[in-house]
Amino acid sequence: MKKVLRASTVAALLAAALPASALTIGDIDVRSVYGERFDARIPLTLQSGEDLVQGCVRLDTAAVTGSAMPTLVDYTLTLEPAAAGKSGVRLTTAKVLTEPAVRISLVIRCGQKTSSLREFVVNQKLGNIKK
Repeated sequence: MKKVLRASTVAALLAAALPASALTIGDIDVRSVYGERFDARIPLTLQSGEDLVQGCVRLDTAAVTGSAMPTLVDYTLTLEPAAAGKSGVRLTTAKVLTEPAVRISLVIRCGQKTSSLREFVVNQKLGNIKK
């Protein structure tokens, strides 16, 4: 009983110590198909008064190192401006994507204030696979 109580107390203290953020990363919307240049949008919802800058948003290729699934490379990441708490990330490639499926690991980190990570597996032949 003591171990359960201690574990729940530690969990409660950790939860209280972590900063609360209303930043959410939505589901990826892939607008391209296999054999085309990659084009996708990932919606973001921000807390009132929260804003993101381009340097805070990136793809993390290190997070998926060692995976058999290829990652998106040679991409352009564009941060769409926030309006009414909504923003978005646009991912495009200049070349045709030759892999039928890729793993995308989106990281949002602005100093210590905001930190979020979401991974997607995109199969352009079958459509989006949520993760």
